[in-house]
Amino acid sequence: VDQYLSNGPFTRISLSPKGNMLVCFTRNSEVWVSPTDFQGKHYTFSTKNKPTPSQLVWCGGDTVLCCWAEDVQRFL
Repeated sequence: VDQYLSNGPFTRISLSPKGNMLVCFTRNSEVWVSPTDFQGKHYTFSTKNKPTPSQLVWCGGDTVLCCWAEDVQRFL
């Protein structure tokens, strides 16, 4: 079903452990957290023009980790 979202398209999406929330990464380099029915948003964060993260991972039910490949390589 088309939700007529103005934030998309999304380059990464991850479902929360409880299945009630989504975290999405937009082409505008924003992290966007929303209920799975896309009725409203709970949080947005600009990553200031970072490329698409290699992973979006939920840490519990209320925290999201964004991982960029170049950041991982720097710490290995």
